[in-house]
Amino acid sequence: MSRRVWEGAKHQLCWWHQCEAVKRRLKGALPTSVYNVRRARREFPFIDPGFKPHGRADPKDSEGSVPGEIREPESEEETLAHTSGDPNAIRIRIPAQPIPPQSPELSPACNDLPTLTIRIPALSNVRGTEPTSDDESDKEITNERRTFCPLELRAGVVDLMECHFCAHPFIPGYSAPTPEGIKAWAVKQAYEFCVHHELPNLWAYLWENWYRRGRWELWARCGNPEAIPRLKTTMIVEAHWRHIKEDYLHHFSFPRLDLLVWVLVTKLVPSYYRK
Repeated sequence: MSRRVWEGAKHQLCWWHQCEAVKRRLKGALPTSVYNVRRARREFPFIDPGFKPHGRADPKDSEGSVPGEIREPESEEETLAHTSGDPNAIRIRIPAQPIPPQSPELSPACNDLPTLTIRIPALSNVRGTEPTSDDESDKEITNERRTFCPLELRAGVVDLMECHFCAHPFIPGYSAPTPEGIKAWAVKQAYEFCVHHELPNLWAYLWENWYRRGRWELWARCGNPEAIPRLKTTMIVEAHWRHIKEDYLHHFSFPRLDLLVWVLVTKLVPSYYRK
């Protein structure tokens, strides 16, 4: 509702609450958000369609969205309108070179040369241990317990998101000095982190809840390229409401709306003017 009323304002989530939500989810179970891989690939073609979450998706695994939001179909034309290739890439056109003439084929006499075959014997058992076959090693990998995010990687995920949160076109050194370039850099970095550690469920959660279009603009500072948002948390707003409750409404548990408006106009506003 606030985004419809103040369309030109920068709406940004509280980083403290976002950090707590991510930390809480990293400790959760394996089922993750509903992952729309086609929408992800239309926006970023480097995403592998085979890198999908394990198991069944959980439609309730969503950070602050209305039911069915992440499953809404999206037209390809609408997605392509927001995608213009890799903003961090430099395209150079190289003129075509003439193809050199091919070398003449070998004479039939060269093809009749004898071939040398070398057979390497299998390694003998060491200390009585039997060699492990490929099938057994694959079985061991399959039987390993899958986790949403290992304990040793959770702090790295939060630090990575904080780095993406602070990036802005006015702060050089990360990527192209544009909001599109920063988003492409951040998405690719988060995706490669999940691919490197083989965490497809974590990637589905990060993409659908924080990095896809419509969610990225709510928490990333680069969503406002004209200025750098100075506040990271909502503590000032929370202190404002605590000031109202403790100083003016401490005798009223559930005040009426007209009483609340009267207190704000006659009590609170004059105190700010005096300051």
